[in-house]
Amino acid sequence: MIGRLILVVAALAGGVSCSDTITCGRGRCPSDSRCVNVFTNTSRKNEGYSTKLLPNVDGEWWCEAPCAGKQTCSGLCLTDPADDNVTVCESTSAEVIYFAPSARLNVPVSGVPGVCVSADIVELSMASSCDQTWGGAAITCPTDADCKIGRFNAGQTLPDVGLVSSTGRTTAECLGIKSGESLHLSSTLPATKPIRVYVMPERFANCPTTPTSGL
Repeated sequence: MIGRLILVVAALAGGVSCSDTITCGRGRCPSDSRCVNVFTNTSRKNEGYSTKLLPNVDGEWWCEAPCAGKQTCSGLCLTDPADDNVTVCESTSAEVIYFAPSARLNVPVSGVPGVCVSADIVELSMASSCDQTWGGAAITCPTDADCKIGRFNAGQTLPDVGLVSSTGRTTAECLGIKSGESLHLSSTLPATKPIRVYVMPERFANCPTTPTSGL
């Protein structure tokens, strides 16, 4: 209760009230700005909380507005709704990073319907899945490390992901909000702030709790 009162007093002292802002991602935007998302096909709510059904993303939500001296840009500026000290130029391209934590899961055995195996997830790789075909470089990265997959332009589709287990088996998954859907970039992207997509291995554990194979 005391902490909440302190926040209210601090907001009033700074001349900002809830009525002067709009909810955007993990924070709020001034009412004279526009809350924007880096994806065109997201049905995710503004709160942007992590969920096992959707990828958690850093750099997903932004407050779009004229730069007003914060940054020298040829166009508009984007400010992090959770940290107004972070302002970048709006761009039509952005760097994309994937990150997958290590995990031990029951994963399906490729080509053998209904058969699962308990294995450690050790790598992630780009995959052709869902509504896109990955035609780029064969990128493979270890888990627990940033995987820089390149700079993408507005309108492009981000590659889906294959998780590689310690048994050498791979399971692919689309990263989109709906089943069978990938992530598509909007025309509003941060020029110098990477879009960091957290690939949660739990999304790939579509097998029974008890593995049906010891392979």
